[in-house]
Amino acid sequence: MSQNRPRSEKSYKARVSRRRKKYLVAGVILLCCALVASIPFWLPRFLPQTSTIPPEQTQEIDIAHTLTSTNDTNVGVPQSGSVFVDFSLTIMNCGYQSFQVGPSQFDLLINGVKYPAALDAISRLAKPLTPQVLSNQTEVSGSLSYEVPASQVADIPLTPLVYNGGTFNIQWRSDW
Repeated sequence: MSQNRPRSEKSYKARVSRRRKKYLVAGVILLCCALVASIPFWLPRFLPQTSTIPPEQTQEIDIAHTLTSTNDTNVGVPQSGSVFVDFSLTIMNCGYQSFQVGPSQFDLLINGVKYPAALDAISRLAKPLTPQVLSNQTEVSGSLSYEVPASQVADIPLTPLVYNGGTFNIQWRSDW
């Protein structure tokens, strides 16, 4: 019966059969590629949980600060209408090779206005923050003082200090 079919019908069926085989092979290849590409997503579930590669350390600077005085008269006499505002800081370098700290790197920001550290007042504090380089995993504590208009003290925000010594990932921790 199949011998009576016209020749063009046999070649048509042969072409369709070859095309189906090509699509099937292409589908199997795509399926295999998808499976190989997904290995990083499913393979860790079947591996032991202990890893020989240490997790990457997040690079950040942790700075805890506390407002310690809003009218410090022990560090000097401010200009008329101003007061000295003091902060206690603890700074830890977590992941950076080195990090510069010192009074000149921190400004007090109140209502969009930056106030530099009052260096003469800082030198009279019990434990002033001194300029230094913190290497990775080291910590330093010290105090800063700023001379600001007395009318601005009530507007000091929760995170009032700004670091202006470079671009670092700084996590401000406030204790007040």
